[in-house]
Amino acid sequence: MATAVLVGGPWDGHTEEVALDGEGLPPRLIPRFRDTTIYTEDTGHMPVRIPERAYRRRGPHPSDAGTWVYEPDVDDPLA
Repeated sequence: MATAVLVGGPWDGHTEEVALDGEGLPPRLIPRFRDTTIYTEDTGHMPVRIPERAYRRRGPHPSDAGTWVYEPDVDDPLA
């Protein structure tokens, strides 16, 4: 597994492992979600996942340290 580092935005500095495809590339986009709990009178407290702007792979090659750099996807419709 390869390592990805997210730069910029609310996930700045977050690292995670990503799987490489047959060509040795990680996914183009990494979706992000914020887990929270909401309260409604019908259901009480309920956990929900709120989608946030995805992160896009920066460039076709990893950084000098061997990690893949991802940055916020400015074309994401959630922006």
